Amino acid sequence: MLSKIFFKDLVTKKKVFKYLLGMVLFTVFVKLFLADFIKPIFQEAFLPWITFITIFTSTAYTIYTYSLFEKVKTYIMLPIKKNRFLLAFTIGMIGISFLERGSFLIIGALICSSRPIYSITIIILVATWSILINILVLLTVNNHKKINWIIIATNFIMIFLAFNLISSEVFQLLILASGIIICFIEILLQDSISIAITHIGKRGLAKFHFAGNYFLKVIAYEKIYVVNSVMLIVMICLLSFMKGDNVIIWSLIWTIGATNTPVLTMMSSDLYVRRQAQMFPESNVSLWKMYCIFLMEYFLFINGLICVFSIFIIGINPWITIPIALVLSVIEVIGGYILEKKKPILYWQTKQELWKNPRKYILSIIVFLLMSSIYSATSIFELFFV
Repeated sequence: MLSKIFFKDLVTKKKVFKYLLGMVLFTVFVKLFLADFIKPIFQEAFLPWITFITIFTSTAYTIYTYSLFEKVKTYIMLPIKKNRFLLAFTIGMIGISFLERGSFLIIGALICSSRPIYSITIIILVATWSILINILVLLTVNNHKKINWIIIATNFIMIFLAFNLISSEVFQLLILASGIIICFIEILLQDSISIAITHIGKRGLAKFHFAGNYFLKVIAYEKIYVVNSVMLIVMICLLSFMKGDNVIIWSLIWTIGATNTPVLTMMSSDLYVRRQAQMFPESNVSLWKMYCIFLMEYFLFINGLICVFSIFIIGINPWITIPIALVLSVIEVIGGYILEKKKPILYWQTKQELWKNPRKYILSIIVFLLMSSIYSATSIFELFFV
């Protein structure tokens, strides 16, 4: 079956075993330590949006990197019917996404949700819809079919209204199922099977000069950086409205800000840029200095945003939040800079492999533990002295 080819291109037997082992360890860890803390994440009001952000972002990585494979161009030339080809590609992407992310959400819902069957149904439907939207966006970008943007926008509006204005769960599920069917039919009716990105045109942001900072220009030209950053901001916003006064949620909000993997691997992702940076480390236009400034700008922006959410939505004292944002920005810049310079990710074959390297968890774990400690310390202080 053609879908097996797509699946095997991205997932080896070793990776399958790793994910299965990860599921077992995740289940044990949640049951023993995290069940009470992460229950707010699996509340029915927030579960659709958490699922959408998680699956949409991870699938965007997968589809974007896979569409740059040279072998994808050869697949397109195979004598296969268009709808069969697109069906196989869609099934392959759904299988990969559920293995890598969806399965962990399902395990979490099974353990933490008060209605696990309903929650798992929501996860499966929303995850499937998110994957189909991603594939439809890829085909629309490649085929320049403007009518598809109207279909995508209508889908988003329909699903958003369903989970915000309609109280009936049956109607919510029916509208979600309708969105899936519409996307699925539209994918199969595409005139072209161009799933390979052959050209990246100029983006609107690329018109600006960004004071000559090379890394800001890269973000302007490469849409994956912008999409990933926007999705992280949306996730931070959702978690802030959920239950930001929970120690795990509050720590997770700051951790998400430190988990923009494409941004934190920009030197590792371009071998030629890294070589140039090493050849001229002390020059006036040193790429390492430029990267350090870029990291500082990014973390000041994202932590400033979290700071605003913490003060005005969660209600945390600004005299606590503002110093935390500033200190954390410095720690994240130093940590990201050291990891890229001293512990670069080498010998990767695809961008997906680069972005999923375990090194990305180092800074996130440091931030999470630090914020958990600060939250606990401030809670104890307020309990005894305020």
